[in-house]
Amino acid sequence: MGASSGSAWASSVGASASNGGVVVTLPQGLLHNIAHLSKVVVGLNLKRNKLEGNLRVAKEDATQAQFKILVVWEWVTQLEGSHILERGLVGMHQQWIIELELKLQVKEAALKEVEENLQSMVEIVVDKASVVIKVRAKAIKEFKTSEEFRSKIVEGFAVVYGFGFDACKVQVAYFFLEVDVSQLDPYLRIRGDN
Repeated sequence: MGASSGSAWASSVGASASNGGVVVTLPQGLLHNIAHLSKVVVGLNLKRNKLEGNLRVAKEDATQAQFKILVVWEWVTQLEGSHILERGLVGMHQQWIIELELKLQVKEAALKEVEENLQSMVEIVVDKASVVIKVRAKAIKEFKTSEEFRSKIVEGFAVVYGFGFDACKVQVAYFFLEVDVSQLDPYLRIRGDN
């Protein structure tokens, strides 16, 4: 990466994060896209949770309606042949059964719609999550190929080398009291060449 493209890239930099002494900086537009996609995924998750709740309620209502139908059919079966049948109670219960069956059909249709909505929301969330993952991976890959990343890695290794050298120097001075380590400098060049 040349000096002019490096400075243009640096001017579009948005945010940075530190990881083990290395500062990682990503372009502002990419950070904005990642943040926007993350918000979309959170919103879709909230909608999915609401649809799942509606689905549970619809299933419970359908179960209750089925139970009521079974109870009424049992009553009708018990009442057949008795004198109550002649009075029209069975007809009333049969009408009730018809009404409950209609309600059950409505609940089942609502349940099917909620299940379809939930499935479509799950597909949308999966699609958005995969986009977010791809964008993040691309941003990291692009940053790792940049000259700035390379210089940060070299700088980090130099710092670690310096700390390790100083620690080694302290140990040599501790174990070998007769050795003078004050003249040891890891950055001092031994030869005159560059």
